[in-house]
Amino acid sequence: MNEKSTANDIENDESSRSTLETDYEILLNKLGEIKTTISFLKKNIFR
Repeated sequence: MNEKSTANDIENDESSRSTLETDYEILLNKLGEIKTTISFLKKNIFR
């Protein structure tokens, strides 16, 4: 029973890590979009 519990813990950790990596990639993409938007706004405001 303990071995089964350990295997489930490992699977949950891997799934959690994968989710965190995906969330991190999404965050980086959104930050890149925000950076581009801010740059665009600065160019238009200070023309």
